[in-house]
Amino acid sequence: MTGPMRPSLWRRVLHSVQAWPRSTFGTLDLIPDGFEFTERNAPMRILWSEITRIDAGMRDYLTVDLFFTVIHTAHETARIDELVDGFRHLETSVFAHWPEVRDRWLALQGTPHHQPQCETLWQA
Repeated sequence: MTGPMRPSLWRRVLHSVQAWPRSTFGTLDLIPDGFEFTERNAPMRILWSEITRIDAGMRDYLTVDLFFTVIHTAHETARIDELVDGFRHLETSVFAHWPEVRDRWLALQGTPHHQPQCETLWQA
């Protein structure tokens, strides 16, 4: 295939519908040994020592592309968009605990528009 990749309108509409209706993207609060992520009034506490895998990427919505991360533990999976209140604090903490993911994390944030990406940045 030659030429630039064209965004799939169907994929973008599907992502947008799956994300709607959302009154809030959630909140994230750091705690001394991890973080607490609350989405739709369901809090999830994740400790740094319990994390087994970190994925990140860009999701292509109809009108905007959003960076996201997926934090895995043995028992829970947290999908956290960059619009979550406290996301930048999480980002800083992830870089402090796993400095090797920083370069790839930042490269994914610079992905060209309408080209979704997702990759595993760290795994235990």
